Amino acid sequence: MKTKQDFIAVIMGPGASGSWARDADKDNAVRRVAKIFRSDFKSFGVTRKTPLTVNVVDVTGHDEVWWNESGFHVGDTKLDRPVEVIKVVAA
Repeated sequence: MKTKQDFIAVIMGPGASGSWARDADKDNAVRRVAKIFRSDFKSFGVTRKTPLTVNVVDVTGHDEVWWNESGFHVGDTKLDRPVEVIKVVAA
């Protein structure tokens, strides 16, 4: 039986803040995080035309994933998977 894929999409915000979305479909995760980010950071002037950088990583097989400026982590271990950087505009 094939394992269902699992993606996390993250947009870093001002300071140590940001928004994220997790989905089995990478494109859905990217669309959702762009919409969430616009809603979360409206007061910072984020509009539907604001360019955004989305970091997406395949986290299939990992329940607890966290991230910081050094990358994505599972527990105390840095997740050794490629991070795809996608440019979009806020949805």
